[in-house]
Amino acid sequence: PPARLLVGLREGAGELLTCETILRELRAGLDKPYFRSRVDPREADEITTALELLAVVVPEPTTVVAVLRDPTDDFLIATARAGAADSIVTSDHDLLHHEPALAPPAIDARQACDLLRI
Repeated sequence: PPARLLVGLREGAGELLTCETILRELRAGLDKPYFRSRVDPREADEITTALELLAVVVPEPTTVVAVLRDPTDDFLIATARAGAADSIVTSDHDLLHHEPALAPPAIDARQACDLLRI
């Protein structure tokens, strides 16, 4: 589903929203030993470049309210709100099971594909 979702987004089924901090975290994550042993550096560059071209990059949130156990999740919620996102697509268990009133709903890639009819 994640690959299918990205293809659908590229074809205009919806919009991907991010900010510079999330893109930096992605680049740093792909540079860690776990991913370096599994993803060719050129592919990692292609992944980040594709996301930068595909995504709407919103300004960094100015206010991050602590609502969840993981402060990183709070930042994602603040970014989603700053960009008026309809949902947060994630595989993060904590985000998927948080109180829906705290942010746009968190859904997994399969649910996003269903929602976007991809």
